[in-house]
Amino acid sequence: MSFFENPSLVDHKTKELLIYVASKLHSRPTYGATVLNKVLYFIDCESYLRTGKPVTNFTYVKLASGPAPKPTQFLCLMNALVRSGDITEGVTERFGKTQTRHIPMRQPVLSQFDSDELVLINKVINSFCTKSAADISNMTHQLIAWKFARINEELPFFTCLLTSKPISEDDIRWAEDSISKFELMSNN
Repeated sequence: MSFFENPSLVDHKTKELLIYVASKLHSRPTYGATVLNKVLYFIDCESYLRTGKPVTNFTYVKLASGPAPKPTQFLCLMNALVRSGDITEGVTERFGKTQTRHIPMRQPVLSQFDSDELVLINKVINSFCTKSAADISNMTHQLIAWKFARINEELPFFTCLLTSKPISEDDIRWAEDSISKFELMSNN
């Protein structure tokens, strides 16, 4: 049984990241569930690219508005945070659309993160804090993984590496050097 199915097993780092991101963005007019989902996705992707592992334990899937934590995971955790009083949920209207806003009711426990994680988290938050849900969703719709996945299909973190850029001579040299190094290591 995962911690998302049993709130007593909640991963504290994931919980504190939700509270932290909400604390940084909740006063922004563009902030809502869609922005929160995308910021979490990009934090985890960036962490995966840098360290080989995401910050949270979320599994991300393709939804109509772009990548998001698997709804059963996200909603279970969010409901647990609301029940515990750590977050309140508000609904507003923005440009004729319903916007669900998660508002933190306490400060996040930042000791859950190391300094490199906090730098990465803040970098991602700052890069998206002024963008609208529509802008961020449109951006995520350009991701190769999102384009080829079906609705509700998992988007593994390694798909962050996919690109449509043509292969350059530098890319080829890097790949050849990497293969040579790997072959040397394998022969020893």
